[in-house]
Amino acid sequence: MSAQFEGRRISTRLSDARKRNPPSMIGFKKKVIKQENGQTQRFYTPDPDKKDELINLFTEFANVESRDQIFNILMKYKALLDRKEFRLLDILRTPFLTAHYEGTDGAYHKLSNVEPIIPLELFKKVQTKLDEFEHGINHGISLSYKTAIKTPICGKCQKELKFKKGQIGETGIYYCSKHKKYSISVIDLHEIIIESLKLELCKIKVESIQKITQNAITKQIKYFQKDLVENYSQLESFCIKFSQQHKPTDDSRSVNKAMNKIHNFKDRLASSETQLSSLQNLKEEVNALYRFVTFMLTRLTEQEHFELADLLIAGIGVHADYIVIHYYFNDFFEEGDVRKNVPVK
Repeated sequence: MSAQFEGRRISTRLSDARKRNPPSMIGFKKKVIKQENGQTQRFYTPDPDKKDELINLFTEFANVESRDQIFNILMKYKALLDRKEFRLLDILRTPFLTAHYEGTDGAYHKLSNVEPIIPLELFKKVQTKLDEFEHGINHGISLSYKTAIKTPICGKCQKELKFKKGQIGETGIYYCSKHKKYSISVIDLHEIIIESLKLELCKIKVESIQKITQNAITKQIKYFQKDLVENYSQLESFCIKFSQQHKPTDDSRSVNKAMNKIHNFKDRLASSETQLSSLQNLKEEVNALYRFVTFMLTRLTEQEHFELADLLIAGIGVHADYIVIHYYFNDFFEEGDVRKNVPVK
C-alpha cells in the first residue's frame, strides 16, 4: 500500500511539472535560460502568429448561445489554427494559456514563467459554456463519425463506398472515389433504409414463415416419436431375452454387461422424451411468436427497425439518383408494389 501511495504521489508531481513546463504549447514560444546555479528555467512568451487567433477563439466561444454556434466556431478555427475539433476543445480547457495551471485542489495557480495570452476571467467564462453545452458538443462530434448500419457499394463498379466523416454536428458521407455522383450521406441512407423496410414488412408473409417452421418442427417430432417406439420395442425385447438367458447365480460380469446395455436404452429413451417435450413447447412458442410479430411489426421503434435491417438486408447499392436494397428471404415477401429501388432525396 505504501509503495502504491508513493507511486501515485510521484505520478501527480510529474503531471504537475508537465502542466507548469510543457515541452511545447500552441500560441507560445519557449525560451530556455540557464541560471547561475547550473539549472535551466523555461520561459513562455506569446507567439504573435497565433496569439490573436487564440484570443478571438476564446472571446467568440465565451459568447455562444447555441450548439450550432459552437460547431461553426470549431469549424472556423479548425482551419485557422490547423487543429482538429478534439484538439480545439482541449485548447479551450487549457489554463496554461492564462499563465495558470490547475492543481489537484481544483484551484488555478499562477505561473510566473509564463506571459498570459487569455485573461483568467475569460477562460472561466469559456469553461462555463463548455460545461453548459457538453452533451450537445459530444453528440455533434459523435454524429460526425457515425457510420451506416450497412456499408453500401457503388452501383456502377460494385466496390464498397468510402466513408468521409462529416463536419461537427453533421453526418458523414459515403462516396465512390471513381464515380463522384455515386454518394449519399449517412442520415439520408438511414431514412431510405427505414422507409424501404417499412414497406417490405407490410409485404412479409409471416404465416408462410410460421407454416415452414411448424412443418420442420413436426418432422422432428415424428422422427423422435419413431425413435422412441423403436427404442421401447428394443428395450422390451432385450429385457425378455435377458430374463430368459440369465439367472441370479450367473457370472456378474456378463450380467453387468447386459445391465449396462439396458441402461443405455433407458438413457436414449429419456433423451428422446426430453427432445419431444422441448419440440412440443417450441411449437407453442412459434404460435405465440407469430401472434406477437403480427401485432408488433407496425409498432417498431427506429432502433428496432435498424436491428431488423441488419438481419434482413443483404446489400445496398448506391446509384446516381436511386438506391437499390437487396433483401434476404425473398421467398417470404409477397409479390406486388414493393419499393426496393428507392429514389435518392
